Amino acid sequence: AQLAYSDIDYLVVSDGAALVSAGRSPFDRSTFRYSPLLALALLPNVWLHPSFGKLLFCVADLCVGALLHAILCARGVPAHVADRCVAAWLFNPVAIAISTRGSHDALIAVPVLGALMMHCRGCPVSAAGILAAAAHLKLYPVIFLPAFLVSIDEHYLVRPSAQAAATLELGRSHSLRDAVVRLQRARSQPGFRPLSHARVVWLRIQFALAFGVAYTCLLAVCTSWCGRTYLREGLLYHLSRTDARHNFSPFFYPTLLALGSAPSGDGTSPLLQAMLGHVLAYGPLLVSAGMLLLIAIKLGADLPFCMLLQATAFVALNKVCTAQYFVWYLSLLPLALPSTLAAAERHRRPAAALVCGWAGSCGAWLWLAYRLEYAGTGSYTQVWLGSLCFLAANGALLCSMVRWHVPTHLFRRGRLAAQACVLGAPDRETNVELVREQFARSTRARQQGHLTVFGAAGEGDGLRSSASCEDGAGDAARRWMPTGEHIGGAEAGRSANDFAIAYTLRRRALALGWTRS
Repeated sequence: AQLAYSDIDYLVVSDGAALVSAGRSPFDRSTFRYSPLLALALLPNVWLHPSFGKLLFCVADLCVGALLHAILCARGVPAHVADRCVAAWLFNPVAIAISTRGSHDALIAVPVLGALMMHCRGCPVSAAGILAAAAHLKLYPVIFLPAFLVSIDEHYLVRPSAQAAATLELGRSHSLRDAVVRLQRARSQPGFRPLSHARVVWLRIQFALAFGVAYTCLLAVCTSWCGRTYLREGLLYHLSRTDARHNFSPFFYPTLLALGSAPSGDGTSPLLQAMLGHVLAYGPLLVSAGMLLLIAIKLGADLPFCMLLQATAFVALNKVCTAQYFVWYLSLLPLALPSTLAAAERHRRPAAALVCGWAGSCGAWLWLAYRLEYAGTGSYTQVWLGSLCFLAANGALLCSMVRWHVPTHLFRRGRLAAQACVLGAPDRETNVELVREQFARSTRARQQGHLTVFGAAGEGDGLRSSASCEDGAGDAARRWMPTGEHIGGAEAGRSANDFAIAYTLRRRALALGWTRS
């Protein structure tokens, strides 16, 4: 038997678009369980060419790359490092194959990243509305809602203070002496004031309300168009879905044994079968929800990395998992690459082994599934063992991602914080434990408005300063700049203020085109 390249879901959505073109509901096509807006978007499949949707999804791939690059640059990642990280998405064979086969998951990644971009700009209502649109097209982006709420804290993006406004004027300085005078003048003015607890709660309520209103409006529009069929097939089906067909999820085999292969006359009680069905339908969902909430609470301050972990864990523990779901976290992976130590000399071999293990377990599962479905020589037990191996590979990958990640708060002192960038640094032996200790200490001290600055690896406890330090100075000791130097090694013996001044001047010198500060 020959394998068709086009995804079966693409054919279903194309049939739904043909029904819409004929003035009917897309849900008249059996197994159409998507938003009717997707069928509207694929109407050119009927009017122009059947492959228009694939071209649209490929364009969405490019839009994802543009958004990734914009977010990385907004967080202070050097342009050449951002280019390398975005290339991990644009030239990813999995992402290319998924979009060209006709899966629309890249189209969902565009509003997800758009919501993150608006959130980084301090627009919580717009971010919530865009995230609601993504959740309407496909339900999974709702898992990011708790992380967005946690990231709104007393350091959330606000109007720049007098110090911040004066610091921004450094870019207009014509000499280092002028820049030093401006920075010292800025430090003599009142510093950052954290948002009050009531203000933080109100911003979170605004975000949640905006998300709920936007999602409800889209839900009402589609329900008025397609009736209750949309609620039953396009929404509730995905919550109670149990799939006994083989897929990457290890839950398929228990579902097959409990529901798919039990003969009617074997003495199994219908009540017992119903109970097993509910357990298999909602049990994995509850386990995933608990883990996602825990990740959001612990790592929500580092929102992009938190979203990556949530998407990876959700796909790995989902009751149904196919290859197109990999796009959910592959589209977020470039945001965490600048802050990973996987490319360090001592971590390079373990990282390569983990990636090869993930790819090998995926390939082994595909080979076993091909033998079962097309050659007729395999068994469901072998495919299930392959699913367990793939789950173990995902778990090991998740643990290593957390262990090698250099955490960075998304917001600090009312502004978007500079992301820790260790990818491509000449000296990659960064003290990760010191970084984690500072991240935890900074999280605990947020209510007091303190910012911890520490030296490079091997400098002991390093330096500590009050909230008067420049934004990003706390990340300086673990951040590599394109000048080819580590900030923090030579400056570790200076005072905290000199450290922050040197770091700020070097950033401004880079922006002005100077090679040395």
